[in-house]
Amino acid sequence: MVLSPSAPAPPLVSVLAQLGLALIAVLRKDRGLAAEQYEALQPFRGTLPGTFYQIDHALALLALTMGRVDDAIGHFEEALAFCRRGYRAPYASAAYDYAEALFQRSEAEDRNRAATLVDEALAIARELGMRPLIERAVGLKLRLQGIDPSHIKTSIGAVAVVVQVERPDLRPHAAPDGSVTLMFTDIADSTAMAERLGDERWLAVIRAHNAIVRERVKAHGGVEVSHRGDGFMVAFPGPRAGVLCAVAVQRAFAERNPEHPDEQILVRIGLHTGQPARDEDTFYGTDVNLAARIADDVAEGGQIAVSSRLRELLQGDGDIELGQQRQVALKGLSGKHGVFEVRWREET
Repeated sequence: MVLSPSAPAPPLVSVLAQLGLALIAVLRKDRGLAAEQYEALQPFRGTLPGTFYQIDHALALLALTMGRVDDAIGHFEEALAFCRRGYRAPYASAAYDYAEALFQRSEAEDRNRAATLVDEALAIARELGMRPLIERAVGLKLRLQGIDPSHIKTSIGAVAVVVQVERPDLRPHAAPDGSVTLMFTDIADSTAMAERLGDERWLAVIRAHNAIVRERVKAHGGVEVSHRGDGFMVAFPGPRAGVLCAVAVQRAFAERNPEHPDEQILVRIGLHTGQPARDEDTFYGTDVNLAARIADDVAEGGQIAVSSRLRELLQGDGDIELGQQRQVALKGLSGKHGVFEVRWREET
């Protein structure tokens, strides 16, 4: 209606309508409509008509829809050049889509350029709170590293992969010796529980769970590093604080559950202590993965499991009771690893 010749609209309104049709063509993968809007938007190159999409960015997406990848690359470069003038949100959006296009083309040097672009998009998206873009950009960053996000089955696994990709600086949260105690936790059998409860009740459970975990983390001096769904990674400056927080979390749910017989929350918790200051690659390649795997592969609902390294650091803390050591194999890590269960239930 806006573009009807019988009722001409003001130029700004017209270009917005054409931009809307362009995005519909992209979403529908409609080559015919994409070709029409590609020609219609040519006069507006180098503009940002009061929208989230800069016109050259839209032209790039249309060119991709038509299979003209080289033309799309040129338009993406023009879009980034325009948005560098201070249009940060459109720049982040264009940088992400450009990175995705390079990933799909996958020619020599494309992946390096794509990695740089997705890092730029992530940095801006985090600063501006652009959550949907953050989710997409993290997913692309994983794919650039050869990790298929669809193969991640648990919240702990999702949190661990995101942290390994983003590599947050944990040194400000370290003990004087440079060590950091990591805690991973999520709800056991959460997928089945979500299917049984339905979306509305499951969302309420998630909110209650997250509030309880965050309250105990704050009370024990922990720092929430990453969170995905019902999964958390938390950092503590010392192993004792981490274990006591884990115990407090388990006891809080043990008190809550009798009042909610149809919504029992049983959490799995794993802890390990590493030293990011020594070797960041080793820390994110081994220590983070070890803590996550202890939670994901060893701990069951209502259990706390810790690494042998953390147990060594707890020597002399007589108020923390541990079970016998078990030697276990962990996914993605070679050899056997010593783990201990924390006995947190109070005697009655």
